[in-house]
Amino acid sequence: IVLMFRFFVSFGAQSRLALVLKTMKAVLTDLMHFLVLFVPTFMAYAISGCLVFGRRIEAFSTIQGSAGACFRIVIESEFAWEEMSAEFYWAATIWAWSFLILVVLLMLNMVLAIILDVYSEVRESSPAGEPIWETVGNFFLRLLYPRTWVRDVAIEEKMRDSREAIITRGVLADAFPDMPKRQMDLVFRQCCAEMG
Repeated sequence: IVLMFRFFVSFGAQSRLALVLKTMKAVLTDLMHFLVLFVPTFMAYAISGCLVFGRRIEAFSTIQGSAGACFRIVIESEFAWEEMSAEFYWAATIWAWSFLILVVLLMLNMVLAIILDVYSEVRESSPAGEPIWETVGNFFLRLLYPRTWVRDVAIEEKMRDSREAIITRGVLADAFPDMPKRQMDLVFRQCCAEMG
Protein backbone atom coordinates (compact mmCIF):
# COMPACT_ATOMS: atom_id res chain seq x y z
CA ILE A 1 0.00 0.00 0.00
CA VAL A 2 2.86 2.37 0.84
CA LEU A 3 4.46 1.61 -2.53
CA MET A 4 1.15 2.35 -4.27
CA PHE A 5 0.92 5.77 -2.57
CA ARG A 6 4.54 6.44 -3.48
CA PHE A 7 3.69 5.78 -7.13
CA PHE A 8 0.74 8.18 -6.83
CA VAL A 9 3.07 10.92 -5.59
CA SER A 10 5.47 10.26 -8.47
CA PHE A 11 2.65 10.25 -11.01
CA GLY A 12 1.80 13.81 -9.96
CA ALA A 13 4.76 15.04 -12.04
CA GLN A 14 3.02 14.12 -15.31
CA SER A 15 0.16 16.54 -16.00
CA ARG A 16 -2.39 14.03 -17.32
CA LEU A 17 -1.75 11.58 -14.48
CA ALA A 18 -1.93 14.48 -12.03
CA LEU A 19 -5.39 15.22 -13.45
CA VAL A 20 -6.54 11.73 -12.48
CA LEU A 21 -5.03 12.10 -9.01
CA LYS A 22 -6.70 15.49 -8.51
CA THR A 23 -10.00 13.92 -9.53
CA MET A 24 -9.54 11.14 -6.98
CA LYS A 25 -8.85 13.69 -4.24
CA ALA A 26 -11.75 15.93 -5.23
CA VAL A 27 -14.28 13.10 -5.50
CA LEU A 28 -13.67 11.79 -1.96
CA THR A 29 -16.07 14.24 -0.29
CA ASP A 30 -18.90 13.49 -2.70
CA LEU A 31 -18.33 9.75 -2.41
CA MET A 32 -18.45 9.93 1.40
CA HIS A 33 -21.83 11.66 1.17
CA PHE A 34 -22.98 9.05 -1.33
CA LEU A 35 -21.90 6.24 1.02
CA VAL A 36 -24.16 7.69 3.73
CA LEU A 37 -27.07 6.77 1.43
CA PHE A 38 -25.62 3.66 -0.19
CA VAL A 39 -24.47 1.68 2.87
CA PRO A 40 -27.84 1.68 4.72
CA THR A 41 -29.70 0.86 1.49
CA PHE A 42 -27.28 -1.93 0.62
CA MET A 43 -27.35 -3.37 4.15
CA ALA A 44 -31.16 -3.24 4.21
CA TYR A 45 -31.19 -5.42 1.10
CA ALA A 46 -28.51 -7.71 2.55
CA ILE A 47 -30.49 -8.21 5.78
CA SER A 48 -33.79 -8.67 3.94
CA GLY A 49 -32.09 -11.11 1.57
CA CYS A 50 -30.87 -13.06 4.58
CA LEU A 51 -34.40 -13.12 6.03
CA VAL A 52 -36.17 -14.05 2.78
CA PHE A 53 -33.66 -16.46 1.20
CA GLY A 54 -31.39 -17.46 4.11
CA ARG A 55 -33.12 -20.75 4.97
CA ARG A 56 -32.81 -22.14 1.44
CA ILE A 57 -29.78 -20.50 -0.17
CA GLU A 58 -26.39 -20.91 1.49
CA ALA A 59 -25.03 -17.63 0.11
CA PHE A 60 -27.76 -15.73 1.99
CA SER A 61 -27.61 -17.83 5.20
CA THR A 62 -25.66 -15.21 7.20
CA ILE A 63 -25.72 -11.42 7.05
CA GLN A 64 -22.06 -11.36 5.95
CA GLY A 65 -22.76 -13.97 3.29
CA SER A 66 -25.86 -12.09 2.20
CA ALA A 67 -23.84 -8.86 1.90
CA GLY A 68 -21.30 -10.76 -0.21
CA ALA A 69 -24.05 -12.20 -2.41
CA CYS A 70 -25.60 -8.74 -2.84
CA PHE A 71 -22.19 -7.29 -3.73
CA ARG A 72 -21.76 -10.03 -6.30
CA ILE A 73 -25.14 -9.15 -7.80
CA VAL A 74 -24.09 -5.48 -7.96
CA ILE A 75 -20.85 -6.32 -9.74
CA GLU A 76 -22.07 -9.09 -12.04
CA SER A 77 -25.78 -8.13 -12.38
CA GLU A 78 -26.53 -11.86 -12.25
CA PHE A 79 -28.18 -14.05 -9.62
CA ALA A 80 -29.63 -17.55 -9.20
CA TRP A 81 -33.25 -16.74 -10.01
CA GLU A 82 -34.46 -20.37 -9.86
CA GLU A 83 -33.18 -20.80 -6.31
CA MET A 84 -34.43 -17.41 -5.15
CA SER A 85 -37.96 -17.77 -6.54
CA ALA A 86 -38.50 -21.43 -5.58
CA GLU A 87 -40.49 -20.78 -2.37
CA PHE A 88 -41.70 -17.16 -2.32
CA TYR A 89 -42.00 -16.13 -5.95
CA TRP A 90 -43.49 -12.66 -5.42
CA ALA A 91 -41.20 -11.79 -2.51
CA ALA A 92 -38.19 -12.82 -4.61
CA THR A 93 -39.53 -10.84 -7.58
CA ILE A 94 -40.05 -7.67 -5.55
CA TRP A 95 -36.66 -8.04 -3.82
CA ALA A 96 -34.72 -8.76 -7.02
CA TRP A 97 -36.34 -6.09 -9.20
CA SER A 98 -36.18 -3.37 -6.55
CA PHE A 99 -32.54 -4.27 -5.80
CA LEU A 100 -31.61 -4.19 -9.48
CA ILE A 101 -33.37 -0.89 -10.13
CA LEU A 102 -32.46 0.97 -6.95
CA VAL A 103 -28.96 -0.29 -6.19
CA VAL A 104 -27.54 -1.63 -9.45
CA LEU A 105 -29.02 0.83 -11.94
CA LEU A 106 -29.53 4.04 -9.98
CA MET A 107 -26.91 4.04 -7.25
CA LEU A 108 -24.10 2.42 -9.23
CA ASN A 109 -24.63 4.85 -12.10
CA MET A 110 -24.79 7.70 -9.60
CA VAL A 111 -21.23 6.86 -8.53
CA LEU A 112 -20.14 7.03 -12.15
CA ALA A 113 -21.96 10.35 -12.61
CA ILE A 114 -20.30 11.82 -9.50
CA ILE A 115 -16.84 10.79 -10.70
CA LEU A 116 -17.39 12.07 -14.26
CA ASP A 117 -18.79 15.38 -13.00
CA VAL A 118 -15.80 15.98 -10.74
CA TYR A 119 -13.42 14.87 -13.51
CA SER A 120 -14.90 17.39 -15.95
CA GLU A 121 -14.61 20.18 -13.35
CA VAL A 122 -10.98 19.31 -12.59
CA ARG A 123 -10.15 18.99 -16.29
CA GLU A 124 -11.62 22.42 -17.07
CA SER A 125 -9.60 24.04 -14.29
CA SER A 126 -6.33 22.32 -15.24
CA PRO A 127 -4.15 23.30 -18.18
CA ALA A 128 -3.87 20.73 -20.96
CA GLY A 129 -0.67 18.77 -20.57
CA GLU A 130 1.27 16.42 -22.75
CA PRO A 131 0.06 12.83 -23.08
CA ILE A 132 1.98 10.11 -21.25
CA TRP A 133 3.53 8.77 -24.48
CA GLU A 134 5.12 12.19 -25.12
CA THR A 135 6.51 12.22 -21.58
CA VAL A 136 7.98 8.74 -22.07
CA GLY A 137 9.33 9.77 -25.49
CA ASN A 138 11.01 12.85 -24.00
CA PHE A 139 12.51 10.68 -21.27
CA PHE A 140 14.02 8.35 -23.87
CA LEU A 141 15.36 11.35 -25.82
CA ARG A 142 17.21 12.43 -22.68
CA LEU A 143 18.63 8.93 -22.37
CA LEU A 144 19.65 9.02 -26.04
CA TYR A 145 21.65 12.26 -25.61
CA PRO A 146 23.00 12.04 -22.04
CA ARG A 147 26.08 14.24 -22.56
CA THR A 148 24.63 16.98 -24.74
CA TRP A 149 21.10 17.27 -23.33
CA VAL A 150 20.75 20.65 -21.62
CA ARG A 151 18.77 20.79 -18.39
CA ASP A 152 15.63 22.93 -18.40
CA VAL A 153 16.92 24.95 -15.45
CA ALA A 154 20.10 25.86 -17.36
CA ILE A 155 18.05 26.99 -20.37
CA GLU A 156 15.80 29.14 -18.18
CA GLU A 157 18.75 30.76 -16.36
CA LYS A 158 20.70 31.54 -19.51
CA MET A 159 17.68 32.88 -21.43
CA ARG A 160 16.58 35.00 -18.47
CA ASP A 161 19.99 36.69 -18.53
CA SER A 162 19.86 37.10 -22.33
CA ARG A 163 19.48 40.61 -23.77
CA GLU A 164 17.39 39.34 -26.68
CA ALA A 165 13.72 40.38 -26.65
CA ILE A 166 12.70 37.43 -28.84
CA ILE A 167 14.41 34.09 -28.42
CA THR A 168 14.88 32.33 -31.74
CA ARG A 169 16.53 29.06 -32.68
CA GLY A 170 19.68 30.98 -33.55
CA VAL A 171 19.83 32.65 -30.12
CA LEU A 172 19.32 29.28 -28.43
CA ALA A 173 21.93 27.63 -30.68
CA ASP A 174 24.46 30.39 -29.89
CA ALA A 175 23.84 29.98 -26.15
CA PHE A 176 24.00 26.16 -26.29
CA PRO A 177 26.03 25.03 -29.32
CA ASP A 178 26.01 21.35 -28.27
CA MET A 179 22.23 21.17 -27.77
CA PRO A 180 20.74 18.31 -29.83
CA LYS A 181 18.40 19.37 -32.63
CA ARG A 182 15.66 17.16 -31.19
CA GLN A 183 15.85 19.03 -27.88
CA MET A 184 15.68 22.37 -29.66
CA ASP A 185 12.62 21.19 -31.61
CA LEU A 186 11.07 19.99 -28.36
CA VAL A 187 11.71 23.31 -26.58
CA PHE A 188 10.10 25.35 -29.35
CA ARG A 189 7.20 22.92 -29.71
CA GLN A 190 6.49 23.21 -25.97
CA CYS A 191 6.74 27.00 -26.16
CA CYS A 192 4.24 27.08 -29.03
CA ALA A 193 1.88 24.80 -27.10
CA GLU A 194 2.03 27.01 -23.99
CA MET A 195 1.50 30.20 -26.00
CA GLY A 196 -1.60 28.71 -27.60
